[in-house]
This record gives sequence, C-alpha cells and structure tokens, in this order.
Amino acid sequence: MPTGCNDHQLHFTLVRDAERMEWFRRETAKKLRLLVRTGILQTLYPVFRRYVDEILRGDDIVFRNAPCMIVASTPRKAPCKEADPWIALSYFDLLAQANGLGTCWGGFAVHAFKLSRGFQRALKIPKGHSVGAVLLFGPPAFKYPRVTHPRPMPMDIL
Repeated sequence: MPTGCNDHQLHFTLVRDAERMEWFRRETAKKLRLLVRTGILQTLYPVFRRYVDEILRGDDIVFRNAPCMIVASTPRKAPCKEADPWIALSYFDLLAQANGLGTCWGGFAVHAFKLSRGFQRALKIPKGHSVGAVLLFGPPAFKYPRVTHPRPMPMDIL
C-alpha cells in the first residue's frame, strides 16, 4: 500500500464486535451530551451546532449505526502523518465498496478518539501515535440505482 514518504508506520484497529461498537456509541454519546450541556461543544466545534438536537435526542451522529469500523493511526513524528491514514483508508474504502459493503468516513469519530485517552486505550492505539482517519463500514443501508452527479470540479490545464 502506498504511503507518503514511503514511511509505512501505520497502525490499524479493526472493530467488528457489536458489543464494542455499542460501547463506543454509548460512551461517545455521553461525552457529546456533556459537551453540549456545558457549552464547550459549541465553542470548540461550531460546526456541531447543527447537531445539538440530534445529540440530545441520542441519535448516533458519530458512528451512523455502522456495525464495524477501521481506525488508522500514525506516530506523531511520522513525516507524512496527515496523509498516510487517508491514503490507506481510501484503498480500504474502494475494496469494501467493490465487495458490496457500504462505507462512511468518520470525521467526528476522529475528533472523539483524539480527545479521549480512554478511547485510545480501548482501540489499542500505540503510545506516541495519533488517530488520523476512521472509516465506518457494513452492509449498505441504501442501494442507489444511479450514482449521484456532483458538479464538475474546477481544473486548470497548463
């Protein structure tokens, strides 16, 4: 698998046990409700303001009820620590979808895992590593007869 700087210092944690996934859901929801009640969430992460009602209702905005996830971490001092987890999980994303699985990038989970040493211990993230990317996956909730057609991205050809 390619990595930036040909570094290959990634660590992966695959969570496929339903009870463990439920534990992450429950503990994350508790932490989010506390952050909402104290006002910290809206201050630190203004983008979360639009999710406050869902958080207080107990909706799973972080893991989207996915049965499995894979977490990629790298040493904090790795030369390409930002790119490597994204490169690796992009390959996993393609592989999963090619095999009929649905996927969802877990950006909120990355924030939760970075902020909580307890989550890092539960994920067995090696000491000195930082979580870089999370991909949720499982049987797809929806099957689309047609793919979406987003606007073309701007490109300059020189």
